Amino acid sequence: MSGSEVLAFVGVIQLGCQGVLSTYRRYRGLRGLKLNARNKVKTLTRDIAGFRQLDIDWSSSAIPSDLVEFNLVVSELEGILEKHDRRGFRNVLRHLLDAEEFTEALEKVKQKQIDVHTAAHIKGLEMLAQGNKKIDSLTSDSTEIRAVLDKQTKEQRRSKFWEWLSAPGSHDDHYRLTRDMLPESGSWVINTPQIQDWISDDEPVIAWIHGKPGSGKSVIASNIVNHLLDRHGGDSGIAIAYIYHDFRNPQKFGSISQVISAIISQLCDRLGEIPDQLMEFSEEHRSAVALRVQHIVWVAEKFQIVHLAIDGLDEWHSTSRGELLGLLLQLRNETSVTIKILITSRFENQISLRLGDCKTIDLVQEADQVTGDVERVMRAAVDKMLHGGDLYLQDPTRKGEIVSLLTSKSQGIFLWARLALEDLCGASVQTKEDRSTFKCLETLPSGMDEFYERILKRILEQRVLGNLVKQSLGWLCYSKRPLAACELESGLSYDRSLEAPKINQILSACRPLVTEYDGSVQFVHFSFKQYLEDKKEGESFGWLLETLPAITDACLKCLCDVKNRWRPQINAPRSNLFIRFPFSQHAADHWGHYAAEALPHDKSGSLVQDIEDLLLTEDFVAASGRLMSPIYSVNDHWPFPSVNDLDIHGAPDAMHLVAYFGLHTLIPKLISKGIESTPYPEPDGMRTPLAWAARYGHRQCVRELARNYPDHINCKDRQGLTPLSWAAINGHEDVIRELARSPRLDAACRDDEGRTAISFAAEFGYTWIVEFLGNLDDSVVDASDDDDLTPLYWAAYGNHLDTVKLLIKQFEVQATLNTLLVHTIESDGVAIARYLIKGRRVNPFAVHESGEIPFLVAVQRGNKDIVEIMDRQWNIGKSSQEFHIRRQMRKEIYGSALLTAIAPDIPPIFNYTHQQWLIQTLLPKADVNYTGSNGRTPLIAASANGSRAVVEMLLKDPNINVNKTDETRKSAWLYARDNNHFSIMEMLENRDCVQVDCREIYLRFFPK
Repeated sequence: MSGSEVLAFVGVIQLGCQGVLSTYRRYRGLRGLKLNARNKVKTLTRDIAGFRQLDIDWSSSAIPSDLVEFNLVVSELEGILEKHDRRGFRNVLRHLLDAEEFTEALEKVKQKQIDVHTAAHIKGLEMLAQGNKKIDSLTSDSTEIRAVLDKQTKEQRRSKFWEWLSAPGSHDDHYRLTRDMLPESGSWVINTPQIQDWISDDEPVIAWIHGKPGSGKSVIASNIVNHLLDRHGGDSGIAIAYIYHDFRNPQKFGSISQVISAIISQLCDRLGEIPDQLMEFSEEHRSAVALRVQHIVWVAEKFQIVHLAIDGLDEWHSTSRGELLGLLLQLRNETSVTIKILITSRFENQISLRLGDCKTIDLVQEADQVTGDVERVMRAAVDKMLHGGDLYLQDPTRKGEIVSLLTSKSQGIFLWARLALEDLCGASVQTKEDRSTFKCLETLPSGMDEFYERILKRILEQRVLGNLVKQSLGWLCYSKRPLAACELESGLSYDRSLEAPKINQILSACRPLVTEYDGSVQFVHFSFKQYLEDKKEGESFGWLLETLPAITDACLKCLCDVKNRWRPQINAPRSNLFIRFPFSQHAADHWGHYAAEALPHDKSGSLVQDIEDLLLTEDFVAASGRLMSPIYSVNDHWPFPSVNDLDIHGAPDAMHLVAYFGLHTLIPKLISKGIESTPYPEPDGMRTPLAWAARYGHRQCVRELARNYPDHINCKDRQGLTPLSWAAINGHEDVIRELARSPRLDAACRDDEGRTAISFAAEFGYTWIVEFLGNLDDSVVDASDDDDLTPLYWAAYGNHLDTVKLLIKQFEVQATLNTLLVHTIESDGVAIARYLIKGRRVNPFAVHESGEIPFLVAVQRGNKDIVEIMDRQWNIGKSSQEFHIRRQMRKEIYGSALLTAIAPDIPPIFNYTHQQWLIQTLLPKADVNYTGSNGRTPLIAASANGSRAVVEMLLKDPNINVNKTDETRKSAWLYARDNNHFSIMEMLENRDCVQVDCREIYLRFFPK
């Protein structure tokens, strides 16, 4: 019986005999509801043709199901014929039934309606009489239904979780590297002692492979990952996760939250399920940005060993790189699971100092191995180009000389060898003479910077295309995000000195320094972008700075075109607009960013005048604001409403745009022209330009706006956040100092949840901001929010030890230390817990204000590190009386902790390994016969749970009472017997336990 039939049958029992037929009809009639009209008629007419041949026994007491369905078919067919007669359905029917037969069938059904209802009544009585017999089957069927519903609910939760996680994938990056590399290329590194030790070691270890740009580090990383997948692919106790940073798509893993999401996604995928803790966390938080290191640990603890590979660490932004290093070190120091980390990057002192002692491979020192890889790659590439006609040789047998020269001059840098070969191909095809080809090869510079300089000089000297090269490289160098090919074409088309170049022409002119990748135009390598950024301030690279005004001008012209074709009162679809103006969204998002960089170099003043004139134009401001992409922040909702249906009243005004982009020089000009700084209307509140400038760290804008609009200093937005709050959230020191210059600044101003700016600074670990605000207004140091949480708590919640030390030492915050320790334990803040306990600032064995003992909370959490710290800090008093009191107290506390470790209500984070360690640690110092609130002892709890290993450890204590009973008069032996734990029964019997039911004896003397 299917689930739908069971539900229908349940409905029959509830409705009674009169509802039998109607319920059954409804169920049977659902079958054709999803068919379209024509298919439905074909199905109905086919059924009628079959029903004509039926020989129905009208005297039968049972309901003929075919007749009931025939009745439904005819009734439904009548409705369809009345509704769709114009479509000729009657003509369709004539091929199966003539009018006379159809009328006869209808009359026959009408004449027998009474007989059908009578039969239905009889059938209903029979079903009702058999109801009791069906109850058992209904119960089992309902269990099946419940299981199906539970499965559907679980699948829905899983689907919502993956949508919430929104993790960027790494599988495509790994597949691309594996697909493009030659067999055995880079495989030598697996056999090095460092990597062999890293793979086989049972301890958490970091292996760092560093080398020059383009030396094949990503290929080496993918080789190691493949080796791990081949070796441990079938071992469910070992997980492998990997992240490849691609400079061509920096937004993919641009933030730490994206890295954490990617790691969690791969671990959950390997595990085949989502831990309950993580599922509940996702349902409590609206964004995966809230994920932290401990959430990776929640999944990683399900494995014995986790291998984590991070490729291209040096390519992350410096701020993100520091955060990522901190994340990796935290994972390495995690004791609940073995996490082994592989890192590839260039050599940098910051990385070296942070990693400290680790297994290191310097590719420069492994030159022989790397050179062998380069030779294999070059041999394959030369063969391919010779066959494809890209490389011309009069004497093909000399290809070995080319491979040898490229290999020897490459110094182990694959990128150099590849670019040199491409340059050589161009020269060989152009001259078609081997002597010139080999001369070009011999004169190739050896270093990457020298090589970039040579290629750049050559392509810039092109007579016709030299200006196109300059403008294209300028766009790619200053672009705020990767540009699609159509966007670059559209942006360059606004330059009058160029003739609307196409992408093929751009790539050909800039070859081999520019390439197209996944639809976007990119530099050939991360190192070339760094080369341009390092050189752009030099005199010989003045042409690069000169492209900034042209880029800004192109953005402004594009937006002017848009405003003329998409005025505020026109509700035109944005998708059509982007097709016509593919560059428009990029222009709206970043014109101000380009302008901010270009204005200092605008000696003529024409650019600033153009921007000022446009900002005074209502249509331009509306078009720019309406096209901007929504900007999402961790602590903010969408700053603008949905951009799909905005009108001019919903978009930001000129002053907001200036504050957002940081164009401080335009603020006095706009004010002189009558443009005022008004709060921006939002769904539930107001946000001022000053708040925007503070949020994005534009100090000079903050100065201008605060001086001209002092009333906005403490103005709150819809969340109750002030400009000071936004500056504290994002860690802008210079902005906070600028705001503090105003005598109107209220550092104690609270948001809708009662939180102050110092509270946010403490949460995100901006210690210097906490110190500055504490000195500015000492009343905020101990200020509690609506949840009675102080800045000290928020610092501990974020595991920011330096901030906690500052608040305790300098500001002498002491009132909440006991509460702080409990919260620190719950957030797994080992470093802060160690600081509080070792400094004797709080007694972990004292009863907390809420009645909790921090030591027991740590045991309940299963936090081995914190329990170990607390255990070492127990100090026996000097006097004999104090010695006796403290020893007895310790035995009771440790006994309670022992019972807690064995109890069945252990949180999910508490794994079996922790339990074994805790019991071994607690047992020697505990009262082994400690009795809990329900009368249970550790032995009774272990016997009830069937924990044979725990029972065995407990029975080794000579003082254990094996016959002790709980409140229900049950002993450990009785629990083992009732739960069929026979091995535990045998162990207890060997200790001469009482093998009778004490409850029976009790009832003989005390009958109820």
